[in-house]
Amino acid sequence: GVQTCALPICLLSYTLNRTVTFATERSHAEAGWRFAVVMAIGFTLTGFFMWLFVKQLAWHEMLSRMLSTAIVFFWNYAAHKLWTFAEGKT
Repeated sequence: GVQTCALPICLLSYTLNRTVTFATERSHAEAGWRFAVVMAIGFTLTGFFMWLFVKQLAWHEMLSRMLSTAIVFFWNYAAHKLWTFAEGKT
């Protein structure tokens, strides 16, 4: 199911972000756990925004999903750029 695909997709995402998007030299020991933290926060934010938009504001589910995805997309990019893959010790 979904769980079977999650790990390979996360590994691919980490590898592409590390080598292509941010082209960092930050060690795996530093970047790996940061990547996991950012992804966990992103997952939590998605759930929060879906709850807020659908359950609290009664917005259409598809609109809520699109808006949640966009917000978390920008969160992930900014967090990875400024923290996960940023050069040097931060």
